[in-house]
Amino acid sequence: AQQEDGQDEDSYNKSTEAAACLGLVATIIENQVVGFVMPWVEQCISSQDWRQREAAVLAFGCIMDGPDDTLLGQYVDPVLPVLFRYMMEDPEDLVKNSSAWTIMKICEMAPAAIKDEKIPPYLEKILEALPAAEPATANHLAWAIHHLAAYVRSMYDTAVCPPNVLTGMFTRIVKTLMDAGDRTDATEGNLRANVYEAINVVLTTADDSTRRQFLAPVLLAELGDRLNKTFTMQVLNADDLNSRSEWQSYFCGALQTCINNVPVEVLVQLDPQSNMTMADKFMHLFLQVFSSQNTTAAQEALLAVGAVVNALPEGGFDRYMAPFGPMLVTFLAAAQETSLCLLAITTTSDIARQLEGKMVQYADPVSQALLQTLALPDVDTQLSQVHDYIKPAIFSCFGDIAMAIGAGMDKHMQFWFAALQEGCKAAVELSKELAGNDGYDEDKRLYL
Repeated sequence: AQQEDGQDEDSYNKSTEAAACLGLVATIIENQVVGFVMPWVEQCISSQDWRQREAAVLAFGCIMDGPDDTLLGQYVDPVLPVLFRYMMEDPEDLVKNSSAWTIMKICEMAPAAIKDEKIPPYLEKILEALPAAEPATANHLAWAIHHLAAYVRSMYDTAVCPPNVLTGMFTRIVKTLMDAGDRTDATEGNLRANVYEAINVVLTTADDSTRRQFLAPVLLAELGDRLNKTFTMQVLNADDLNSRSEWQSYFCGALQTCINNVPVEVLVQLDPQSNMTMADKFMHLFLQVFSSQNTTAAQEALLAVGAVVNALPEGGFDRYMAPFGPMLVTFLAAAQETSLCLLAITTTSDIARQLEGKMVQYADPVSQALLQTLALPDVDTQLSQVHDYIKPAIFSCFGDIAMAIGAGMDKHMQFWFAALQEGCKAAVELSKELAGNDGYDEDKRLYL
């Protein structure tokens, strides 16, 4: 309760140090922490002194990672209404922000402690508060939605969620989050990025009716329109360019999740006005994103392309290989951009499985790019810093291509076997090195 005047979430003082310490203690002594902390929380959480109120709220959030949900449940139920009241009405900004943070921690660490029937009304309060909340508070609320949606999705192991506690307010959740991403202050504290992360998790909770009535006819079209508008954004300097690339990343990420969660007939149905399918339109947009030459946006667009590959019927992606194939080869050769290169390799594997025998006509440039990347001396040299390993993925990709093209692999055999021999030699040397070090190096063991 020794907060500083004007303190925010970036402050570092006795109050914040004590909170961090309490959180660590909770993870160690687990259920025992409740007996030490909750009597004080219950005594101070309604104090007239804002410092006492804020300290009690913060302390409650700090012990969420430790005790089991059953024990926490008896405290979460009466405390949550208080937290929502403070978040929306308390005159002190720090109390509001800490209340939102504690709500987020409950949703993250102890969502099972919230009764299912209370999730919708609590979400209503979050959606009501989100538009006007300060960026830091809005961030916590976006994360609260993220964690609640993840919890709801975890209840079901089916490919498509059945109707659930989010179904009745699904469209409002998505719209409110998108509006929050459009805020002029959404760049503060990564609010826009966190909002779109929350949207992507919420989308996975859509039941079949929501997929057909909202995701397919409404949200896909809106996201596509938003992505299309980024190509006409005025770019006068580096900040404008970064802003455009960020927007493209967010829209491509949301489109990927949508594509993964809509019926395949939505993607392949022909629009008589444009004579294009939905998949045609999105592939056209993704190819434009690639031409912007921003690595982050390209990664998100490539993930979205992967969603199209996996959604279409067998052989259906062949129609896009003429424009997309050269892009893919470029990304396969971009070993200096490890994440992008690895995504290109896994996308190549997906395409090979999708096209089957049709892959043979694209195998030459793809195989050449893979072999050239495999031969680069700097690939996979920083095992302890970078855990996205390129060479193992390339060897796996060779197998996927071989399975797809069958007899068409004959012309590549001598080159692939030479590469595999070099890989075997490297594996033997790495095994000897680990044996000499008692196998202690976890990074090298994982790589092997």
